[in-house]
Amino acid sequence: FSLIVITSELSLKMDISRLSLTVVILRLLLTVIILELLLSLWVELILCISNCNSEVLEVTNENNE
Repeated sequence: FSLIVITSELSLKMDISRLSLTVVILRLLLTVIILELLLSLWVELILCISNCNSEVLEVTNENNE
């Protein structure tokens, strides 16, 4: 009987370790996805700002002439 309990505990621990590994992998994936989203948003923002700045410069140049 004790052997059965020990093996069941071992299998439970294995399941828990697998589960925690899965959770860690999922968290890593989620973190990577979030970071990529943030990076793409940042790039879009920078591009938009540079575009807006160039447009503003063009408008002020036209006004100066």
